[in-house]
Amino acid sequence: MKKTLQILAMLAIIGLSNAYAQNYPLYWSTGIIQGSIYVRGNPVVVGQITITTPVAGTVLVHFDGQCTATMGDRIVLAASNTANWLGNDGCVAVYDSTGSFSHSRSYSVNAGSNTFYAVAENYVNMLGTGYASIYGNLSVEFFASGSSTFVSQTGIVQYNINVRGNPVTVGQITINAPSAGNVLVRFDGLCYPSNGDRIVLAASNIANWGVNDGCTSVLNNTACFSHTRYYAVTAGNNTFYAVAQNYGTTNGTGLAGFYGSLTAEFFPTGDNDFVAFTGISQSYINVRVSPPYNLGQLTINAPTIGKVLVTFDGHCTASHGDKITLAASNIQDWGVNDGNVSVSNTEENFSHTRTYDVAAGSHTYYAVAQNYVLTGGTGIASIYGSLHVKFTPNTLTAIEDITDNSVNVYPNPASDNFTLQLPPDLTTATLQIFNTLGELIYEKAIDQTSTLIQLNKAAGIYFVKVKDGDKVFMEKLILE
Repeated sequence: MKKTLQILAMLAIIGLSNAYAQNYPLYWSTGIIQGSIYVRGNPVVVGQITITTPVAGTVLVHFDGQCTATMGDRIVLAASNTANWLGNDGCVAVYDSTGSFSHSRSYSVNAGSNTFYAVAENYVNMLGTGYASIYGNLSVEFFASGSSTFVSQTGIVQYNINVRGNPVTVGQITINAPSAGNVLVRFDGLCYPSNGDRIVLAASNIANWGVNDGCTSVLNNTACFSHTRYYAVTAGNNTFYAVAQNYGTTNGTGLAGFYGSLTAEFFPTGDNDFVAFTGISQSYINVRVSPPYNLGQLTINAPTIGKVLVTFDGHCTASHGDKITLAASNIQDWGVNDGNVSVSNTEENFSHTRTYDVAAGSHTYYAVAQNYVLTGGTGIASIYGSLHVKFTPNTLTAIEDITDNSVNVYPNPASDNFTLQLPPDLTTATLQIFNTLGELIYEKAIDQTSTLIQLNKAAGIYFVKVKDGDKVFMEKLILE
C-alpha cells in the first residue's frame, strides 16, 4: 500500500508538471562566476543551460549582471542560442571599467533538447589586457505554444536618432490578451548618447515615461540599461512602448543610438501566485548602514514546491567616491560575486537576477543596497527601479508509464548509501536518480538484482527510476 501511494504521488507530480508545462512558464537558471578570464579572440562561453521542452514554444533568454573590464577594452556580452553573438540588438557591451548589463533575446523552439549560452568577447577596442571578470545570471523561460501565458519580444536597432524634444518611441509591441491579466514589460540593452546629454529610457504602456521608477537614464557615456514595469490589462489588444528622450542635461547633440529589446510577458488574472511586482523609488537615502538598506520587498505564496526568479533592476545615483552594492535576495543581505552588482562614483543603471528553490508556502524577497568598500563620499544614494518575482512549480520530465513491481529501496530514509533491490527477472537496466527539480543527478547501468548505491547528496527527497526494456519502475528516496 505504501509503495502504491508513493507511485500515485509521483504520477500526480508528473501529471501536474505536464499541465504546468502547457499553461505556465518553466524556468531554468544558472549563476555565473568568472573571475579574470581571457576573452580576446573568439567568443567565450561563460555560462550555458540545456533544457528539454515538452512541446514546441518560445523561450526568453536573459543574461544580466556585472562585468569588470580593463581600461581600453570593450567587452561584448550576449544571451544567445549559439556560442556566439550578433551585432546591434544581438549583444550589449561594457567599456573600460566596471559596468552592469542586461541582454534579452527570444527564440522559437521545438520539443526536445535546446541549449542557450551567455557569451563574452573583447572586441574592437582592445587597448587593455583582454581579461575581464563577469558575475551574473543566465536564465531561460519557456512558454508553450497555445498556453494562456505567453511572451512577445522585439529587437530594437536605432542608430543616430534625434530624441530631443518630446519622447520618441524606439520600439513597440502589441499583444492580444485572451483574457484580463497582467503584463511584465522590460526594455533593456545598450544606449549611445551624445557627450553632454542625458537620455531617459522607459518601458511603458503609453508613448511617454514617468519620473523615478517610471524610467532610467544614461548620461554622457555609452552604457547598458534595464527598465521593467508591470501593468494590468483587459482582454484584447494592448500596446507597450520602448521610449527615449534627451531630457534634463542637453549639452550634446540630442542624437543617440539604441540597441536592445522590448519584452512583454502576459499572465492571466488569477495567476497572482506566479508573478509579483513592486516599484522602487528611494531618494537621498543613507545606505552606509549594516545590515544593508531594505529598498523594497515582495512576499509570494507558493502553491507547491518550485523555483523563483527574482530580478532587481533600475537606476542608482551615488555620491562621488562611494560604491553602492545592490542585490535581489531572499534575505535582507547580499552575497559576493553573482550575489550582487555595484555602482561607483556617479549614476549608473543595473540589473541583478537570482534564482531560489522554494517549498510550498510564504516566501519574501528583497531589493537591498549598501555603501560598501569605497566610502569616500557621503553614503547618500537615490535608487529607482523595480523588484519582481516569478514563480514556477517544479517539473519532472514526462516519462513512461510506471509499473508497480517489486523494486525496493532500503534503508529509506537513508544516509549516503542505500541498496536497490530489483525484480529477479531483470536483465540489464538503467538506473536514474532525479532531484525535486526534475534534474538528473545520477545515472548508472545495472545488471544485478541487488546493488549498493553511494549517492553522497544533500538531505532531501529524490526519485529513483529504473528502466528495463519497456518496464519502468519508480521509487521515492529520502536522504537524511
